[in-house]
Amino acid sequence: MIYTENLKICSQCKGACCKRNPGYYYELPKDFEEQLGKTLTIGCSPIMNPIIARKLGLHMNSVLNADDVVQAFDKINDDKKIFEYLLKNGYCNDNNFIVMLFYLRPMGVNDKYKVSTFYGDNNQCVYLTDSGCRLNHDDRPDVCRELIPKQIGDKYACYMPDSFESDMDNLMKYQSVLAKIALQEAEILVDSLVDEDVMDIVYSILELDDLGELFLNKK
Repeated sequence: MIYTENLKICSQCKGACCKRNPGYYYELPKDFEEQLGKTLTIGCSPIMNPIIARKLGLHMNSVLNADDVVQAFDKINDDKKIFEYLLKNGYCNDNNFIVMLFYLRPMGVNDKYKVSTFYGDNNQCVYLTDSGCRLNHDDRPDVCRELIPKQIGDKYACYMPDSFESDMDNLMKYQSVLAKIALQEAEILVDSLVDEDVMDIVYSILELDDLGELFLNKK
């Protein structure tokens, strides 16, 4: 994996990507459990089965509401590639409507717990400051270090390297570890809900697809 940094472009851009969402780790820091809910969180991304989505008449820019089990989704085409990878490698089957992916990342301004269900933009990373990232380059999430800065005229067009298979391989290494923590935390939050019913939705998804069993029993 090649990590790049361009201080000139990044200082001019002032972290546009960091203001949208924090990047995630491929390797888990040694003390990550101690930092959960403080500076780190386990992100949960729902991936939709494109075959079932198509049968239901759902297309790009479609949005499912809570009555359909998921709160919001409009990336069906993007999910297709990920779902096919999961299917090929035995992480799910054709009957799964939703598959949850877990990943460790810094907390954003919208995150409150050890597990985050935030799915969207405007979730600025807690490590971003006016002078840039407060983490040393080697301590930043792998995705942040992997991002390739690029400027075209007065526009910023940063991009990720074409390494989908290896990136997914790296992400899947720790699914069982993160899934265990996420399931335990979801149960704790559901048992102590005040006004955060979104966790109830996520827990229902996990229970519906037996995702914990799929990941925890994966050899």
